[in-house]
Amino acid sequence: MASRLSWLDSSRDDQNRMRELLKLFSDAESRDELGVGQVRDAFSDLLFPGTSVLQTRARYLLIVPWCYQEAQRRGLRGERLAAQIDGNERKAIAALLRGDDTEV
Repeated sequence: MASRLSWLDSSRDDQNRMRELLKLFSDAESRDELGVGQVRDAFSDLLFPGTSVLQTRARYLLIVPWCYQEAQRRGLRGERLAAQIDGNERKAIAALLRGDDTEV
């Protein structure tokens, strides 16, 4: 069932104001008039690196969790766990670079 919106007009000005308001909801344009978008993007990149980039393949969603699972499976803790995760990621990167998949 489609959504509906209705209102009662008491004047022509009220009707025009409501039409302008409804027209704002149909605009697909995005504006950053206060300039907070750059700050938001900077924090996003610091807190969640790599998530603002368009990921075109499912392998990116699988590689990092695999690296963590593989390191955790070995029962490592602390710095050794971090070093193992880093090593797993580097091995995966090297394997991807050796591959011949160049399609974007």
